[in-house]
Amino acid sequence: MKSKLLPCALLLATSFAWAAPATTGIDQYELKSFIADFTHFKPGDTVPQMYRTDEYNIKQWKLRNLPAPDAGTHWTYMGGAYVLINDTDGKIIKAYDGEIFYHRIDKKAHSPLIIIDKKAHSPLRRVCLALITDNL
Repeated sequence: MKSKLLPCALLLATSFAWAAPATTGIDQYELKSFIADFTHFKPGDTVPQMYRTDEYNIKQWKLRNLPAPDAGTHWTYMGGAYVLINDTDGKIIKAYDGEIFYHRIDKKAHSPLIIIDKKAHSPLRRVCLALITDNL
């Protein structure tokens, strides 16, 4: 009996890992740090002067699925990452992975999924009960 409880406990434990909420929206693209020009950058760091020029200023941020920059900030592109920087000192405020460009909002994916099990027997519970009672 004890030997059958262990697999059941493992199944239940892993089901909680699968049930963890996934990051949705553009938050999934936010970076804590990134590498550009062989240098490691993170929010609070200052970008090289080159990335503060008008040539690197991203004016069409909506087309790249980026949030609107606050007054006194602008988006730039560094080594595959979109980086929000201060206009005055070039300090990094936020960074997003370049893959955000391909992000599309799927209205169905953002609606809540409601599953009602009237018998209160999930498939996982059935497997556990079958393991315990030798009914597989």
